[in-house]
Amino acid sequence: MLRKTVSGIMLTLLMLSMLTLAFNVQPVKTEPTTIVVPDDYPTIQEAINNANEGDTIYVKAGTYYENVDVNKTVSIIGEDKWTTIIDGGKNGVVVSLEANSSTISDFTIENSGNSDYDCGISVRSSGNNLRNNIVTSDENGIIIQPGSDDNILTNNSVSASEVYGIHLFYSNKTIFCSNTTLRNNTIFDNVWNFGVGGVELPYFIHDIDTSNRVEGKPIQYLINVKNVVIDSTWDVGYLCIVNSTNITVKDLTLNTPSWHGIQFAYTTNSRIEDVTISETSYAIEFVHSSNNTIMNNSIFNRNGIRLSNSNDNMIVSNNISRNDFAVSLFYSSGNTIMNNNLNDNWRGLFLYSSNNRIYHNNFINNGVQVFTDKNVYANIWDNGYPSGGNYWSDYTGVDLKWGSDQDKSGSDGIGDTAYVVDGNNRDRYPLMKPWTPIIPKGPCDLNGDGKVNIYDVVIACASYGSKEGKPNWNQFADLAPPYGIINIYDIVTIAVNCGKTYP
Repeated sequence: MLRKTVSGIMLTLLMLSMLTLAFNVQPVKTEPTTIVVPDDYPTIQEAINNANEGDTIYVKAGTYYENVDVNKTVSIIGEDKWTTIIDGGKNGVVVSLEANSSTISDFTIENSGNSDYDCGISVRSSGNNLRNNIVTSDENGIIIQPGSDDNILTNNSVSASEVYGIHLFYSNKTIFCSNTTLRNNTIFDNVWNFGVGGVELPYFIHDIDTSNRVEGKPIQYLINVKNVVIDSTWDVGYLCIVNSTNITVKDLTLNTPSWHGIQFAYTTNSRIEDVTISETSYAIEFVHSSNNTIMNNSIFNRNGIRLSNSNDNMIVSNNISRNDFAVSLFYSSGNTIMNNNLNDNWRGLFLYSSNNRIYHNNFINNGVQVFTDKNVYANIWDNGYPSGGNYWSDYTGVDLKWGSDQDKSGSDGIGDTAYVVDGNNRDRYPLMKPWTPIIPKGPCDLNGDGKVNIYDVVIACASYGSKEGKPNWNQFADLAPPYGIINIYDIVTIAVNCGKTYP
């Protein structure tokens, strides 16, 4: 009996020991190793397929004709960036980064396919490191795809791309990349060297300093600044102002091929003036930027001025010609577009917006003067009578009557019938001749005809109540104190001087 009891106890202890061992068994953690291509595997992709997370793949000098899908977290290091080449054979994306926290370093990456989203390196994940690479002869160079954050690009050279060099991308699903760090990248000889896209503020927050060069000129990427003047003393290859206020950009010539010449994102109370822009995809773009002024600029470009979700801006006295789209407004209201020359563009004005004031512009020989989503958006196309609306080179009306009711014979320089854009958009007072700045010949002569009469009173009344800097403001009508506002004292001053003439 005692023997059976002891045997039972021993068996129980043995079982407990086995259970304890079972619960204490830990999985063996594989230490990171280095795989050598072509010694261990003949291709980079085979090395990735057989690697464990965290491994390093060292690639010896040579040309590797393949498309590489980095689908696990590894570091892929070339022996020498000049002689270690990944050639995509003009097919698709050459290197696609799908896994987070990977590294691609010291390669020449070339010959992607030629569809819109083919590129040398496509980053579709976060926390990656791209350094010391040469990316060349591709549809696109490096594209940071939507939803890819916290990537670092350092000491890369990107050239000879048919579209983008480096583009921090966005999508129509409002998923963007953010927090990209760029250092010492050289971008040149691409159709569009560099670009940043987004709608919400976080997707413009990147760490991009002037060590990055576009066609030899620094990228100026300024965030959270105020009271800054950017003028001809600055060296500018690409200019983006983010979440800033009271910025003046002036006296620059920008002709470096990039996605933008000047980009404002979430920036207010700022000015762009006396700047000449050519060779970019968009000369000036505003995103969620309001109460700014774009004035006295010359734009000869692919696209001129584009406003997206940007309200209460002034676009004044610009020469915009030979663009695909001269001025484009998307979901932007309260803007004033006045005194501009828009000529010989494929589209003069592209409008997906309402409640903007558009007058005293010259629309001359544009393929389509105004393109709208017909009968959806409504805007204001004149400054009342006798100030008038816009000049349209394709207007076929006549000027045989005068007066706001046009019931009297005689010419007043304003067409007798409206210029119709669509059912919601009509210029009631089209100008018969191109608009030119009015130069008064003396005090109270608001229309520059050398005489003070009822027409000058009417012009002042059209500005009644306006303050300096506002759309209706007429500096020549501000004749009496208190200055800075058009009021009854200014109207009376003109009335008292009626009958005066100036040679």
